[in-house]
Amino acid sequence: MNRILFIGFCLAVAFAIGVGLWVVGGPEYARMVEQDRQRVFDLDALADQIACVGQAKRVLPDNLQGLEPCFGRQEANRNDAVTNDPYRYTVLGPDTFEVCADLAIDPKAARRTLPYKNDLVLRGGNTVCLERRKFTAD
Repeated sequence: MNRILFIGFCLAVAFAIGVGLWVVGGPEYARMVEQDRQRVFDLDALADQIACVGQAKRVLPDNLQGLEPCFGRQEANRNDAVTNDPYRYTVLGPDTFEVCADLAIDPKAARRTLPYKNDLVLRGGNTVCLERRKFTAD
């Protein structure tokens, strides 16, 4: 009888662990969430650098290859640390631009786990973008 209770208890514990991993996602999911957080952090730092350079030169840079460092700030990552793909940069207007990256997990689900950004825009697929304006001092 004790042996049956012990086996039942072990099965219940194994089931609880399995359900917990299924709900939380496990270590691989946690790794992807952390990679996506880094991507959003990189986009934020890159957008700040672009805005700073755009304010100093009074015009936004044409592309990321010619992006200069901004005085007093650390240079931002221009490539995804995992895939080594360059982040996408698009000038939307004379003072407005966006930088985009592809996330490892669905952005709708990731919205709860990513750092909250007012200017984080979801695009098609797993793409997120940060829309910004260059700093204007008039």
